[in-house]
Amino acid sequence: METSPLSTRNSPLTHKYAFTLVEVLIVMAIIAVLAGITFPVFAFARRSAQRSACINNMHQLSVNMHLYLQDYNGVFPSFRIDPQNRTHADDLAYWHDRFCQGRSPDGISWVSVLTPYGRSQSSDENYLHCPAEHHPYTPQATSYELKMWLALGRNDFEIPSPTDLALFWEQWSFHDAVPTSEYDRRSNLLIAFFDGHAKPVALEKTTSARYGSGPDLHWFFNAPDSKTQGLGGHDIID
Repeated sequence: METSPLSTRNSPLTHKYAFTLVEVLIVMAIIAVLAGITFPVFAFARRSAQRSACINNMHQLSVNMHLYLQDYNGVFPSFRIDPQNRTHADDLAYWHDRFCQGRSPDGISWVSVLTPYGRSQSSDENYLHCPAEHHPYTPQATSYELKMWLALGRNDFEIPSPTDLALFWEQWSFHDAVPTSEYDRRSNLLIAFFDGHAKPVALEKTTSARYGSGPDLHWFFNAPDSKTQGLGGHDIID
């Protein structure tokens, strides 16, 4: 018995099912909700990983610095080794940018001085840059900065409190949603201290910000007033 063409077209086996508009909208809404939940989690995990990598970078730099100090009788890298010192001897702003921040990648800076010690530890020089770096000054030798007071030819025995004196820090708050500078009270910078530990610090909590005109980690903090006489050399007091 033959099946008529009409009965074949109307057979349940040949019926094609399509999503209704309401069903499509429901699926899209579910996907949007799931994305709203998971994307912030992924972003937080990414930021946490970058922060951990940055702290590891600073630990590596601290190790390199201590190896250098062992070879040079405890004397820190100084901008005076640069031949340009003859013409810019007293221009500390110049040395802040050139030597302590490394804004001239091909010039002499604390980075170029410590590079041989880094190579003895690892062939990878990515530790010189924060993975979250988005720096306004490019190209840059490093994301990190050496304390200017140390670059004046200081010796490690001049440091009264190794746990509270900042050795290196991020030049900008790379891990903040809106990066701010090392002079901005709103900044949260990762700081490596002379004793080797590193942690994030809100600059409004630095001694210079609390007892001075603003956050300024570059110098040896030694406030003249009687209330802060005991804070000589302490950049951070918890």
